[in-house]
Amino acid sequence: MSDGDDVRGRLIQAAGPIFAEKGFAQATVRDICAAAGANVASVNYYFGDKEKLYFETFSHAHRCRVRQTPLPPFEPDQAPEEKLRGFLRSMLQRLFEPDERTRWEHELLLRELVQPTGIMEPLFEEFFRPMFTLLTGIVREFVGQEPSEADVHRLSYSVLGQCLFYRVGEHIVRKMHDQPELSREFTSERVAEHIFEFSRSALQGYGKPASMRAGPTGREADA
Repeated sequence: MSDGDDVRGRLIQAAGPIFAEKGFAQATVRDICAAAGANVASVNYYFGDKEKLYFETFSHAHRCRVRQTPLPPFEPDQAPEEKLRGFLRSMLQRLFEPDERTRWEHELLLRELVQPTGIMEPLFEEFFRPMFTLLTGIVREFVGQEPSEADVHRLSYSVLGQCLFYRVGEHIVRKMHDQPELSREFTSERVAEHIFEFSRSALQGYGKPASMRAGPTGREADA
């Protein structure tokens, strides 16, 4: 690694936690450079300006999350249940992060989702649309061709919303349960399986009369 690569990497690693905590507007180049042990002119030298540093830091965070927990490859003949379960497991693994050293990556991604800066628009097509397209395809396999595209999108957002709650509402969950229960009942695997069962039941019953929806055992309820 060259000296330039080392400084550039240190700036990204220093900028990540600061952007995650303070947001783009409140983070300062001076604070970032001090944390990186770099000259204040280094941001302009290596990135051009603070906006491009934010762009590169966000891109780094997202690529690390995707590389660590990629979405599983799906075969065309796989059942939609298998695809949905695999999708949810990957999503929840990305959202649950036990390693405090990389927690800033999650916090930065979440901040940009909740309080978008607009800086990340160029990355939308690369990062977010493929994931959403994959999910809508899985949802469509459950509900068939009759529901409209808007219906499929709303159903997909309902699935995603359950996943995102455990990051956006993490402080609520932690206040509601003690640590033993959190460690036992709210792991990424258990939450993913719960969301899978809940979503599968809803998708399989979507558009059916109440008398035809699957009951607790998975069989259609008696009329």
